[in-house]
Amino acid sequence: MYYKKIYIRDFGIFNNQNLEGISKNLVVIGGKNRAGKSTFLKLLRYLPFGLPKDNSIPPAVDNYYIEAELKKADKKFSLFIDGYAAPKVIDDDQQEKSASELFNNLDQLSYQHLFSISLNELQDLAKIAKGKKKEKRLYSILLGAGFSELVKVPEIADKYFNYAKSIGGKLGDPTVASFKPYYNQIREAEEKRDQALLEVDEFRQKNKDLSQFQNKLNSKRREIEKLENHYILIDLLKNNYSELKEIVNLSQKLNKVINKNSLQTSSQLNNSEINAENTGLQTNLDQFLIFMEHESKKIRKFQQKEESLKERIKNYLLQEDKIEKSKQQLLSELENLDTSWNNGLQQLENIKVDLIKEKDINQKLKKYRDLNYDIEKIESELKNLSYKLEENRQELEEIDFKKPSLILKQSYFVLALSFLTLGSSFWINIEQLKYFSLVLALTAFIYYSSNYRSSKLEKQRLSKLEKEEQLNKNQLQNKELELKKKTSYLEQVRADLNKYAKILGISEADYLSFIDSYLREVRDKKRRYRELKIKKEENQTEKQKLKMNLTGIKNLIKESSSYCSLDFNTFAGIDLIENYQILFSEFDKIKELKDLTEEYRKIKSQLKHTLNASDTVKTALFELKQDRDYYQTFIGFYHKFTSQSAVEKKKESLSVQINNLKQEKESLEEKITTVKNRINALSTSTKLESAQQKIDLAQTGLEKQAQSYAVNKSVSFILKKLRSRMIEKAETELLKPASDILSRITSHHYCDLKTAAELDQQDFRVVTENGRQFNSTKELSRGSLEQLFLAVRLSRIKEIKPPLPLVLDDSLVNFDQNHLYNTAKLLVELASRHQIFILTCHPQLISFISQLSNAAQYWKLDSGQFETASPKKLAAYLKE
Repeated sequence: MYYKKIYIRDFGIFNNQNLEGISKNLVVIGGKNRAGKSTFLKLLRYLPFGLPKDNSIPPAVDNYYIEAELKKADKKFSLFIDGYAAPKVIDDDQQEKSASELFNNLDQLSYQHLFSISLNELQDLAKIAKGKKKEKRLYSILLGAGFSELVKVPEIADKYFNYAKSIGGKLGDPTVASFKPYYNQIREAEEKRDQALLEVDEFRQKNKDLSQFQNKLNSKRREIEKLENHYILIDLLKNNYSELKEIVNLSQKLNKVINKNSLQTSSQLNNSEINAENTGLQTNLDQFLIFMEHESKKIRKFQQKEESLKERIKNYLLQEDKIEKSKQQLLSELENLDTSWNNGLQQLENIKVDLIKEKDINQKLKKYRDLNYDIEKIESELKNLSYKLEENRQELEEIDFKKPSLILKQSYFVLALSFLTLGSSFWINIEQLKYFSLVLALTAFIYYSSNYRSSKLEKQRLSKLEKEEQLNKNQLQNKELELKKKTSYLEQVRADLNKYAKILGISEADYLSFIDSYLREVRDKKRRYRELKIKKEENQTEKQKLKMNLTGIKNLIKESSSYCSLDFNTFAGIDLIENYQILFSEFDKIKELKDLTEEYRKIKSQLKHTLNASDTVKTALFELKQDRDYYQTFIGFYHKFTSQSAVEKKKESLSVQINNLKQEKESLEEKITTVKNRINALSTSTKLESAQQKIDLAQTGLEKQAQSYAVNKSVSFILKKLRSRMIEKAETELLKPASDILSRITSHHYCDLKTAAELDQQDFRVVTENGRQFNSTKELSRGSLEQLFLAVRLSRIKEIKPPLPLVLDDSLVNFDQNHLYNTAKLLVELASRHQIFILTCHPQLISFISQLSNAAQYWKLDSGQFETASPKKLAAYLKE
């Protein structure tokens, strides 16, 4: 099931937001702090169950309203939430459905703690849960339904055991606990009864007569029993004659197989030689059967693993070829990368790319380009300043003017002369002097007007040019100093880049144009080479495991050949993996021998079971031959008869003898009955009846107590066995997938996950790759703790079908780069069957996901506003 569309009209920071065309696989929503990621998590968390009326969700502006379109099993569903009302679900046929049914009928606590994971959910259970009851409930959710009830089993088992102990002690002894009063009553009553029977002399005599008759009767019975036992053996032999015949035939076949040396025909041997050979064959047969019985489990185990071993061998050879091709491809790419490398893989291994951060080298390259640009700009500005100084110098040289003060003095002098001439004209009556003074004044005015203003402007221009020259000189000095600093910094950056190029083994002079892409290629190839080595090591480990299994088969074949005359082709130097087909064809011969042996053993076992099932048969066989090997005794008994008709004749003869003896026995039993009646008449009836009544009552009470003891002891035993098996099931079936996930996240550092030693602790134990065991999650680091609980949740999520959408809100912030990459890879794989929403503010996670998957969908979330984005732009936005 997955969301196709979500419309949020009013929920916290979201207002009229519409998410259409949502991917059914991986949906990455990137946003900065307070962008609305946690609000979106709460929206998806409560969507299936309705909104709570508390402070756990952000307030609405007006009234909560959410619509969602979902798809499940090729059917579309529309889900509506209006205010605090329960969610309403309508299918394609406009039929109203249950939201609980749509979400697999999961309870709210299970859904929210498994399918909506924030950083808080990956903490210790005691920190998440409010109280022990909630903590046990969460532990049950993580391990599977009903598992937490197993914690109560030891307490219940002890209760039943203690109750049984209070009745009959630990061993059920009738002389202790609740059994003791009844036992004592029976014992006292028996003593009283025996005492009453000894009161009369006649009773004693009759008792003596009774004893004699009983002895005779016992003798007859033993004689009858002996004949009946013999009769039973005859009857058993008759009924199993065909099976015995088949056993003998199978034994002869097996003797032929295990006979290593061809025997001479029986006509060439005398009786003693035949007997010796038969003894030798029987010895070889016994040894062969012992071997087959001893190795039957191993043969059956190899037989069951045969097809899987063949498949594993094919996979190993295929993987070996694939690794070699990948290696050759990598070598070819390394040769194209740098033709000067002679031993590409070794030189690639020697490059320490960990010493170089791609971010640093990109910053250095950017700085280098910026410095070059700045230097060129400064040099251009220096040229312009030099040109301006030269122009200023030329203009200063061209300026030639009279000083305004000199012009003013000259004008004042002429004007003074004019006033003097005018004054003289009053003393000397010469009319021309007045005109001459007027001409002088006019001349002074014209001279002043035409020269003073231009001279003043020229002076201002000179001053301005001098200031500009000084300013340009200062600027020139500053730019030269700046150029010197930039040049020095450029050389420093070039030295750093030269160091990076040396680390990467770049010999080209123009490396600056490609050093960044070269680093990425080297990193990628080192990663591929590292993965190739890991695959090679894993394949070698698989090879060793296969060799161990195949060596076991080979050794079994060689060992079998020492017991039988079959021709096996296995030899010491065989390549077990490449010649596995030859090995398995030889193993087929062993299976044929095993089948023959099992048929022989089966019929023999059935006969042995028949012989051992009845104590009467065992007694009869023991009387026949004082030997506890009942089977061999019966085989010997079989050889005494030449045919089945001989057996039937013997059976009829014994039947006649037994009938005669039974008639004699009946006569004795009648005499014994008469004597017993007389003894009863002579006994003290009141005492005997009272004693017998006490015995009967005590026996009834004891029987009830014994039944109660047996029931409670049995229940205690069954509960302990149940707990043991359930713990084993939890660790193999429930925690094994979680262990595998945790191992992948931690790069196989943690290899095994178990429940706590005592289940009522609600805790986990983890084992590292080197065998170190952490007995509690409190011993783990915060990152390891979060990785453990994420692994357990992902394991449980995989078990729940059909798959439901999963939401993670910045749950991986405490993971380092390697563990973050491993987790991203797991989430990408899980997204093939689950819709996963990843809410994050970390660009590195987005970068890993974009490397691992081309099918992921990316959304930018900013202040409650959604918009689709490319992974590159989204990562850049989050870096800002």
